[in-house]
Amino acid sequence: MMYLLAEFQKIKRNNTIFIVIVATFFINLMSVFQTNYDGKFSLREYADVLLWNHSCFLYPVMITLICGYLIDLEYKNNTLKNIYLAAINSRTLICAKLFVGFCFILIIAILEFVCSTIGVICCHIEVFGESVVYFLVQQIVFAVCSFISVLPIIISGAQKENGYLFGSLVAAFLEICGIFLAPRGLCGYYAITAGLEILNFNGEMVGGTLFSGNQGEVTLAITLGLSVLLLYILCPKNRNYMLEK
Repeated sequence: MMYLLAEFQKIKRNNTIFIVIVATFFINLMSVFQTNYDGKFSLREYADVLLWNHSCFLYPVMITLICGYLIDLEYKNNTLKNIYLAAINSRTLICAKLFVGFCFILIIAILEFVCSTIGVICCHIEVFGESVVYFLVQQIVFAVCSFISVLPIIISGAQKENGYLFGSLVAAFLEICGIFLAPRGLCGYYAITAGLEILNFNGEMVGGTLFSGNQGEVTLAITLGLSVLLLYILCPKNRNYMLEK
């Protein structure tokens, strides 16, 4: 717990939390306007719009930036030598940073749920308790899916200082690609948007059909397996690659 708090303090010192909160607020606000453009508004429609905006504009880049920044701090603070002397290898270090990033994205998902609930209340939408619980579960599940989808990018970018910046650009590019690929029946085959299929996203709003099936789970499982493989190949236990110049 103390380690998690220490890592969160590092994020706070870089104003990352403030940027994430502002981005979360604007994504919710944009989703409200997108859903209510025709005078009709339902919780289901709002949830679908919010998921789409997360997939295309927020989560992949945000997760890559946060996790990559936490790893990159060890370069900038010149603490890698001390970590190596403490018998902590690079693989363990990256896993620890990924765990912190995972906890952070779960907190953001809960914050997103709070913002969404406030938006629903302000728009006078009548919802039932079961709907609210499902809304919360939906937010968390999609955050986890988005985290898995960018793991290979984060691990690859951790091999050198500032590598996460290029990784963030790659994540942004993949987000844009998802806008065009998802409505064409490739949602479940594309890691960035696979979470939409898992949650049965209503694709009519983007010119597609209802995204449903089992391909999303398979795609994320393959992505997770690829991430583990990259971790073992790029971060061997018998070598601290971070100390190499």
